[in-house]
Amino acid sequence: MLKTGARIAVVAPGSRVRLEKLNFPLSRLRDCGWECVLGQHVYDQYRYYAGSREARLRDMIWALTEPEIDAVWCARGGSGTGQLLSGIPWDSLDGRPVIGFSDTTALHISLFNAGIVSVHGPGLVTLGADDESADEFSWDTLRSLLCEGRDTPLTGQLLCGPAEVVRGNLIGGNLTVIASLAGTRHAMKADGAIVVLEDVNEPTYKIERCLWQLIESDSLSGAAGIGFGELKGCGRNDENPDYLKEAVREMMEPLSIPVLWDLPIGHGRRNVAFRHGAAANLDPSLGITACG
Repeated sequence: MLKTGARIAVVAPGSRVRLEKLNFPLSRLRDCGWECVLGQHVYDQYRYYAGSREARLRDMIWALTEPEIDAVWCARGGSGTGQLLSGIPWDSLDGRPVIGFSDTTALHISLFNAGIVSVHGPGLVTLGADDESADEFSWDTLRSLLCEGRDTPLTGQLLCGPAEVVRGNLIGGNLTVIASLAGTRHAMKADGAIVVLEDVNEPTYKIERCLWQLIESDSLSGAAGIGFGELKGCGRNDENPDYLKEAVREMMEPLSIPVLWDLPIGHGRRNVAFRHGAAANLDPSLGITACG
């Protein structure tokens, strides 16, 4: 848990960040009594990235290993975080919280593979004050998790599979990012886990393609259960509005495990934080709840 006076490193391991997008979110963190320490290259620009790969990697290693840093908050997602994974000294990390979602999923998966629990929750720029930002409930639940260790249930409905309760480590995040890791040494290992997936602005055929990639690469092999968060803007050009849900159900049914739908995570206004890698229960009647 983060106490008053905690020092939070703010880094941008993916896409570039605009100064004005961080002003209000940083003030929210300071109002919690936390000190924000920006990485040296947060506002750099290198093509569409927040600096070159080398610059972003230096900031990330600093944030993960500097002794006086208590937590790491990724400014935004986008693309590029996966490029840093091979350069991070995973065996030297101390387990400090890493917070973010979307492209930060690549970090969460690698942290889990290293035995480290992280926090899947709103990236810093999504804590703004506009209509595109996470809602106040998402901010409140994130703050409760970070300050008090209080978990919020992820409620949803059974999409397919047996209506049974399963238990496993809760992992996952952005579907496209996880699919991009398949076949690499950083691939998701879902054996015995509950996997949550979300995405944004992808056509239905690309969602199917990513799910097929996860299934055929054995990235979902041994999963105890699966939950789908918001697929914001996905399938919006389909001829039939039911195509997306039907396609996901068809891909998931052969796995014969419980699959939930419409969890409150993703790129929409509601993005409830959870402890990525921690033990959880999936109960079709209750959703996904933390164990202890």
